[in-house]
Amino acid sequence: MNEFIPFIFLSLIFPLLWWRDHHRVWLRYAWLIALLVALAGGVYNGNILYPGLVVIVTVGLLAWSAGCARLPMLLRWISGAGFIVCALVLGLHRMPGFVPQVIMQNVLFTATAQAYTLSLHFDKTLVGVFILGWWYPRPLWHTSWRATVITLLRSLPVVIASVVLVSVLLGYVRFEPKLVPGLGRWIWVNLLLTCTAEEAFFRGLIQRLLMLGWSHRPLGKWMATAIAAILFGLAHAGGGGGYVLLAVTAGFGYGTVYTLTGRIEASIVCHFSVNLIHILLFTYPALTFVGRG
Repeated sequence: MNEFIPFIFLSLIFPLLWWRDHHRVWLRYAWLIALLVALAGGVYNGNILYPGLVVIVTVGLLAWSAGCARLPMLLRWISGAGFIVCALVLGLHRMPGFVPQVIMQNVLFTATAQAYTLSLHFDKTLVGVFILGWWYPRPLWHTSWRATVITLLRSLPVVIASVVLVSVLLGYVRFEPKLVPGLGRWIWVNLLLTCTAEEAFFRGLIQRLLMLGWSHRPLGKWMATAIAAILFGLAHAGGGGGYVLLAVTAGFGYGTVYTLTGRIEASIVCHFSVNLIHILLFTYPALTFVGRG
């Protein structure tokens, strides 16, 4: 159980970020306390090595300076560009100094499915933490939650149907409802670590910056949605060309929800809902005979 404690505190950071505007001072900085505890635990357990600490400090400073309104604009732009590059490398697990914690290994959910391994990662998750903590505008869910929920409920069936249709047509999955061992652990990791981190980067950072830059163009927000979706697909290029197409389809759906609501929470819920339907009702992660290419 001790090996999970750092990641438990890491996952607590995201809900704590939604309390930053609370009038109690300690709640405003509770996410930073959780971050320090998570990092200390990661070092103690060997999930973060010395090079990883250097990377974390560097990337954290880049994120902070990019979002600091008191700094010169040129310095903020340079820091932002550096952060984006580092974030891409971290998201692909290419930075040194990070050791994943495996919690499920070579699990076969169905006879036709590929073996599945679930690991906990500091690198990609910290990208989401830094974006939401120091760059993305503070979430104020209570200001527009009714309209957001209505839009999400209307959009979610279309996004799910589109992703499922493309998955089936490409031959990645078939209908295979099942009981999933370790579902609670999967939900924890997928929602609070994977989906939140990915949406923070591709929607909360990339798509949001493109939307701001192209706000004067008639179709600027939809161009931003499409480009963020393409980048999301390219980030999954390791699965082959078909998987890129599938990820682009999903990314455009998540991005559309973000465009319509302006809420990162909505795209996170949409992303997680698609993944949950996938693992509960279809082959997971994919059929064994799916090729790469």
